[in-house]
Amino acid sequence: MSKSRLDVFLHPIGQSQSVANDKPGLQQLVRFLRKHGPQLIVLEATGNYHRRAHRHLHNAGFAVALMNLFRTRKFADMLGQLATTDKIDARSFAMFAAMVRPEAKAPPAPAQTDLAALLVARRQASQAKGALNNQLGVTEHRKRCLRPTRDQLDGLKFQGSRSSILLAV
Repeated sequence: MSKSRLDVFLHPIGQSQSVANDKPGLQQLVRFLRKHGPQLIVLEATGNYHRRAHRHLHNAGFAVALMNLFRTRKFADMLGQLATTDKIDARSFAMFAAMVRPEAKAPPAPAQTDLAALLVARRQASQAKGALNNQLGVTEHRKRCLRPTRDQLDGLKFQGSRSSILLAV
């Protein structure tokens, strides 16, 4: 799975398909999957790229589970499959899912996803602020470095206060 493509592998029949990771591509994927009636669809939990596919396939009535690439990569290594491409990973995912039978779950509500993204952004801004404050404390040539670092800190203060307001709503 990537930002632009979804690679699909049907286990055990061995048929594969690749579609665009956009609305028309997902509609094409639903038509393809309906012909074969899979019991479970397993997606790689990518952080962002899987969300649209998860929601679309779930809304189309399919059971969808998310799996961690690390676990399936270890499974592929155990089978001696050292090369990795999206097509190969799709096959490994399908084989691993047939053995493990992960639990299908509905996608989170859009508001829940948005809130999680805000929390991540707030944490990252806070960490960046701490790193910049540390740089200010150890800078030997303060006059040259102080102004850009202070400007960055001022920007983070604004972003941090804004994210606090957004989270408080």
